[in-house]
Parts: sequence; structure tokens; C-alpha cells
Amino acid sequence: IPDKSKPYESVLTPTAGSSFATDAKVTVTGRAFDDTGIESVEVRTTDSSYRVASTDNDFEDWTKIVQMPSTPGAIDIIAKATDIEGKQTWVYVPVNVTRQQQQ
Repeated sequence: IPDKSKPYESVLTPTAGSSFATDAKVTVTGRAFDDTGIESVEVRTTDSSYRVASTDNDFEDWTKIVQMPSTPGAIDIIAKATDIEGKQTWVYVPVNVTRQQQQ
């Protein structure tokens, strides 16, 4: 069966515009589908490297914990789905990183 399309991917959490403290660990969840099958889903923030997400069902549902940067500002959480033919799709979720309040 020829590969007719790039993978479909969505990020379920967090939602665009969410705010997190500096250095916070954030759980990213999503879904990915493809007509030939998903090879991998990798997740990163604007200033980090891609890391493979965890899945129990061939990336139909996936999860990855990413760490927010130590500097406040606007960043993207980026999820990349790759199908078994090598076609890729990227999803960008803009979030805000804020300085932790002193106790």
C-alpha cells in the first residue's frame, strides 16, 4: 500500500497559552495516526532536543514529560510524528514560562 499522506498528530495537553514555572516538569499528551503506521513521536521545547514519547498503542496515544527552561519567556512545545515511510508532521504549542515565586 503506498503511503498517501503525512501523519495526523494532535497535542491534547497542555493547551496553547498555558503558563508554567521555570524548570517545571510538564506532561505532554497527544495522539497520532497514519495510513501506513506511526514510527515515532518525539517531543521537545524550543531550547531542548527531541526525545521519544511513551506509548502503549503504536503512538495512537502518547505521553512525554518535558522540562521548562530556567529562563522566563514564551516558548513552544514541539511534537514531531514520523510515519513508517519517513513522512513527518510537526505540532507547535505556544506556552509561557514564568519565574517561580519566592516563598
